[in-house]
Amino acid sequence: MLKNQIVVGLTALAVSGCVLNCSGNNAPHRSDAAAQGGGSGATDTSLLDASFDADAEGNSSTHEVAPDGRDGSAQETGPSETCLAGWSEKSLVFTAKPPLAVAPKVAWTKKLVDFVATGDRVVSGNGFIATTAANIVLSVDKQSQMVRGWRSELPELFTSLSLGKDGNILVAGSRAYGIAPDGTRVWQVPLSGPPLMDEWTKCGSSYSSAANTLFTLCNTGYLHAIVPAQQETKWSQRIYEAGFFDSFMRGGGGDSLLLSLSERLNKPGIRAYDARSGQAMGAVVKDRASVSAFYSGGMLTVGNTMAAYDKCGNLRWSADEEGTFVLPVVTGLPDERIFAIEGSGTSTAERSLSMYSSTSGTRLASRGGLGTPVAAGADGTYYAFDCEVRGSTEPRPEQPALIAFNSGLQEKWRLQLPVPKGLGNDYPCPKWGVALDDDGMMYMAVEANSTHIIAVQTTSPGPAPTLWPLRFGDNAGSSWSQ
Repeated sequence: MLKNQIVVGLTALAVSGCVLNCSGNNAPHRSDAAAQGGGSGATDTSLLDASFDADAEGNSSTHEVAPDGRDGSAQETGPSETCLAGWSEKSLVFTAKPPLAVAPKVAWTKKLVDFVATGDRVVSGNGFIATTAANIVLSVDKQSQMVRGWRSELPELFTSLSLGKDGNILVAGSRAYGIAPDGTRVWQVPLSGPPLMDEWTKCGSSYSSAANTLFTLCNTGYLHAIVPAQQETKWSQRIYEAGFFDSFMRGGGGDSLLLSLSERLNKPGIRAYDARSGQAMGAVVKDRASVSAFYSGGMLTVGNTMAAYDKCGNLRWSADEEGTFVLPVVTGLPDERIFAIEGSGTSTAERSLSMYSSTSGTRLASRGGLGTPVAAGADGTYYAFDCEVRGSTEPRPEQPALIAFNSGLQEKWRLQLPVPKGLGNDYPCPKWGVALDDDGMMYMAVEANSTHIIAVQTTSPGPAPTLWPLRFGDNAGSSWSQ
């Protein structure tokens, strides 16, 4: 079996419009305003205008691997040579914790900065949370709600971020950066590739804590492996020619990074790259599919329908729902069941929330009505945003709500979220990438003419102990499993 592989791809999926990544395909409206206060606490704006020396730091050597062609092709090998390395096949036992003895409520809200292009997730560290807005990295103290940040002077678009083992915030644009929670830039590493085809560099990234390696894929067409501890690029590999980018980077599991190639590259499917050298190894899954989540048996994909594959790309099951689109989002208790969005057409009136068995692909429960699954809690509670008007494209007349369900999709409680009106005079939906701490606090980012954070007290003592309880895997936003 081939060890230490990376499986890479380039497709963003959508259900009735923007679903998986709503913040990276268009150049944002830029503003020179620094982060501003809102709600309680103070705002430290001094670091947002920190100078950027393009040649001062991070000029480490890069091992650049010869490209394998515009379509990402390589000599394809058999499934036994493209299995996910480092993946555990043992059965996992999941036990629910008692719910917290608290009343659900909105704890606080905070306006961070006058920028649109809010990042796709919030990450939670020791005493702080972080998110991004265009080319700004923002950190918020959980207790005082003081905002600190760092802004790149380059026209970069930080749409995703992760927390490293050392507590630094990891982002990537034209360079990879490590940012301390106080807004100080700790390190930077230049990324190779051709000149950009547009003003804004778009990158997706995923972080392996076990390997302490940040993997990033940008619209320069290059995949990079960066080692934060050494502040250098381990290798770079050209995946496709610059000029277009399906900007969603799904993540990885074990020692393998998983995404799927765009059909525009004429190689749909999920392909592997050796993490030690960056060399292309071939396809793990050759069917048209994109990895959406992980579970103990392997990977959950979405294509013509939802399907489950083992670590060697063998099909375990596919959802037998002819003409139905099923998007697996998170897995939770009691039996690693899948919380998904389901739809039989393009109309929002035809969408629903569903629960599926991860062992058989059987639908366990379903309820009509719009919703966006975002988290599975350690007490067996599932969470979704209610953001849209059924069967309508008109602006939403009411603020979004956070809904809590049991494992049978029976509603437990709901809270209206204090989301301000955004573009189009409607109420935008919070980003899918929430964080859920052990004290029950859920943090979410909202883009409403500016970037906001909403903190909600829930009853869940942290995320479920499954492999994929949050949209981006864990509170570090790593998009990494096992």
